[in-house]
Amino acid sequence: RRHLWLAGVALAASLLLAVLLRSSGGVPASKVASAVVASDAATRPVRLRLASPASSRVAVVGDFNDWDPGATPLRPTEEQGVWTVELQLRPGRYHYTFLIDGRRWERDPSEPRANESDFGAPMSVLTVS
Repeated sequence: RRHLWLAGVALAASLLLAVLLRSSGGVPASKVASAVVASDAATRPVRLRLASPASSRVAVVGDFNDWDPGATPLRPTEEQGVWTVELQLRPGRYHYTFLIDGRRWERDPSEPRANESDFGAPMSVLTVS
């Protein structure tokens, strides 16, 4: 059952990547990637925070972690129902969303909303400068 779920997430991420590449107007993937993240830039600390009191598990998935639901879990804070994680990101623009309890997608209420992905997940946009 878990493998089927992971296969679904992988398919959804692949579809999202295809749409993003298609919407780039035919620009080669290497140009798109270099526009998003400058490889020679120093990383910056970015703290993501989500209030989700009824959750037992929260993760963030985005183009900074290859949309891997297991790569970036948030940790509960001392503040009841608040989850947080600190990322080290290079300057650039990132699309991401939170995954609650492995089944519910939620955008970051503190960041502007981007278009929903092709698989229906609400996405947020983060700009690191």
